[in-house]
Amino acid sequence: MSYSLGLHEVGDGLYAYLQPDGGWGWSNAGLIVDGESTLLVDTLYDLALTKQMLQTMRRAVSAAARIDTLVNTHANGDHCYGNQLVGGARIVASERTATEMSELSMRVGELELIEVGPAHTRGDTLVHVPARRVLFSGDILFSGAHPIAWAGPVSNWIAACDRILAMDVEVIVPGHGPLAGPAAVSELKAYFEYLYEQARACHAEGMTALEAARAISLERWVDWRERERLVVNIANIYAELDGDQEPMNPLAAFEGMAELARSR
Repeated sequence: MSYSLGLHEVGDGLYAYLQPDGGWGWSNAGLIVDGESTLLVDTLYDLALTKQMLQTMRRAVSAAARIDTLVNTHANGDHCYGNQLVGGARIVASERTATEMSELSMRVGELELIEVGPAHTRGDTLVHVPARRVLFSGDILFSGAHPIAWAGPVSNWIAACDRILAMDVEVIVPGHGPLAGPAAVSELKAYFEYLYEQARACHAEGMTALEAARAISLERWVDWRERERLVVNIANIYAELDGDQEPMNPLAAFEGMAELARSR
């Protein structure tokens, strides 16, 4: 299936709205239709982008004229800043996601909502459609790009990958990037496991997160975009190794990413 801007059908009544190239702010969303009932998975970064998405959905799917339910997978702005444009919808989010903008597992119709955070953010929710073997992963999967662990711990993210891989899923709509399948989740898990192993060794040698990000070889993932996020992921692993549960300060995170990008 092509990776192009717009609405793509991924199953009976299931649609992915994709925004290439999937980089910073260019997130994906989903639409689930059951007769005249509709559920939207995430909005976009601003009102203009969300308006364009909703217009596209409504031109292609008549039931999308009214959105009944909106599920926000997490609290990053590129997945929720357009919420006001579906003000008539019931908004569903995990408790931690709602606090940021107890493990949650509940059903909405034939959907299963599973909170797997904190990982990318403090609350990360998967939207699973078992009958169609489709998963809307939010930013638990960045397809073809480095993930970023704003909250962590990374060990939770690895566990989230295991949880997805245990599902009978064929199509995954990632938070960013082209449509994917379980193989992309396996690759993400391998990335985090490798990074954890390398970061542990760098930590033992007394290297800073930035020094480790410069030193660690990522030949296997050389084609992934946004390599600067590596420094945040390593800092998150360092914090976990130190028993520190506080996420990296956002200003320090962006300074570290800028420094790594400059040094490449």
